[in-house]
Amino acid sequence: DDFGTFSLIFGILGMLSIITDLGLGRVAVRLFMEKGADPARSAGAYITLRSTFGVLGYAVAIAVVSVGGYGPVTVAATAIGALSVILDTVGDAHTTVFQVRERMRVPSISSITAASTQVLAVLVLIQHDASLIPFMIPAVIASAVDCSIRVVGALRLQRIKYVVNLPLWWRLLKEAVPISMGNA
Repeated sequence: DDFGTFSLIFGILGMLSIITDLGLGRVAVRLFMEKGADPARSAGAYITLRSTFGVLGYAVAIAVVSVGGYGPVTVAATAIGALSVILDTVGDAHTTVFQVRERMRVPSISSITAASTQVLAVLVLIQHDASLIPFMIPAVIASAVDCSIRVVGALRLQRIKYVVNLPLWWRLLKEAVPISMGNA
């Protein structure tokens, strides 16, 4: 039963990438390379938009299991596991800085480090015969490790000015939503 609940939660979280990504990265890379674009503001506005979608994705995950009539354990496990949606979205948004500069070493290192950390945490939980809720934690730890490395690496590579830029957000969304609908 716990494995079924675990699969349900991560199935829901996986589908949320439609909301948290929207194909914005492809559009953003092109936008950052335009003449006259301020890289610090453009990157910051894009990252802020994606981070906002990460928080929205978290809320949707909680709403789905709450309204879906799943029990309190499933809701609690989702509340923990869905933190990875926020962290992964923020980390993925920072990856665009590496893509524009064609320097993907840091994202590769962060992925390997995060996966290794997650495996280690799962092995510890297996040794302690943990229940469902603790098994949500390794995914969150991995996401936190991955996000931290990407954010620090992006900030070392480029100055980022985190801003809310509604005209830029509108432009990104206008181009990305059709791509996202096709993916959905």
